[in-house]
Amino acid sequence: MNPFSYERARRTDVAIESVGQTSTAKFLAGGTNLVDLMKNGIERPERIIDINRLPLATIEPLPDGGLHLGALARNADTANHPLLGNNIPCCHGRFFRGPRPSFVIWPQMVET
Repeated sequence: MNPFSYERARRTDVAIESVGQTSTAKFLAGGTNLVDLMKNGIERPERIIDINRLPLATIEPLPDGGLHLGALARNADTANHPLLGNNIPCCHGRFFRGPRPSFVIWPQMVET
């Protein structure tokens, strides 16, 4: 494994700024396999920014009927959230399949 610097982010804006300072910087979050990838030489970040303590686990409805899933929303919490199951039934349960970045789901993305 190559040497790297580690930083625990205390604010979202600072984390974003920190990751932008180095082209090989990576975020570290719960459920990640980044350490395994580093051990196998697949990833070689110079800087790691730990975002686990940031308030990024929200699941919120959007005014247009979509849902905003925070980057740290746990798969089980997402899959069992009533807003997801009631509003977008085809996606219910699909979040046990692995990590994902923060994203938004709009009803028009789902065929009915």
